This record gives sequence, structure tokens and C-alpha cells, in this order.
Amino acid sequence: MIMEQVFHYLSTPAGILVAIFGALLILYFMLKKLVKLALLVVLILFGLAGYYYFQDPATMPQKMKQTLRGAKAKTESAVEKGKGAYRTGRDIYGKGKELSQTLDKLKGTPQQPPSPERK
Repeated sequence: MIMEQVFHYLSTPAGILVAIFGALLILYFMLKKLVKLALLVVLILFGLAGYYYFQDPATMPQKMKQTLRGAKAKTESAVEKGKGAYRTGRDIYGKGKELSQTLDKLKGTPQQPPSPERK
């Protein structure tokens, strides 16, 4: 009964506006943290550039290029590891699904997909 009232309230225009406002508020706070993180990363990069410049102004461009190449290589390595983990997980999921189907066949239980409707 309470759930019906909640669904009825959310289906009204005022309820929809409240839900949209809540979602936008949550999105705002999440993006606010991401913007702060991006500004912090930019600040750190400027700090590194200043450090290299004051250490040896003549070789600063080469050092910055070397640092950026290293960061790019590490990023590519992390992405490849992530892709490998995804592939491994996908393979394990497939093997588990095959094992489940094999066990169902051995038990003789009919294979029924879950019904999409909730009651």
C-alpha cells in the first residue's frame, strides 16, 4: 500500500520534477568532485613543469617530453591490463555458463530463462 502511494506520487508531474531535481543534484556533486580532481592533476603537472624548468632550463623540454612519454606508456600498460582482466572475466563467465548448462543437462532439469516480469 505504501509502495503504491510512492509510485503514484512519483508518477505525478511534481513527483517527476522532484526525482529529476534529485538526480541533477547528485550529478552536480559527482561532477564537482571530478572537476576538483582534474584541477589538482593540472596543478601537479604545472608544478612538475616548474620544477624541471628551474632545475635546468635548457633541458626542460626534453625532460617534459620524457615524463609525458613515460606517463603515456604507463597509461597504455594499465589499459592493456584492464582489457586483459575483462577478457579473463568474460572467459570465466562463459565457462561457468557452459558448466551450469552441462550440470542442468546431467540433472535433467529443463532449462528455463528467468521471466522478465516481476510479481
